Amino acid sequence: MTDPIPQTERAYESRISIVDEERISELILAGWAQHNSVDHSFATAWDAGVM
Repeated sequence: MTDPIPQTERAYESRISIVDEERISELILAGWAQHNSVDHSFATAWDAGVM
């Protein structure tokens, strides 16, 4: 391949938006601040209807 597109620049249907990426990062960091795992933060967000 002469001019490959880097993974970070590829578009695909399941890609999350920048806004969603920032929100998810905030939730993970908030969970870490409370000594919670990423899995716990995900489950909490899911239960709250965020995702």
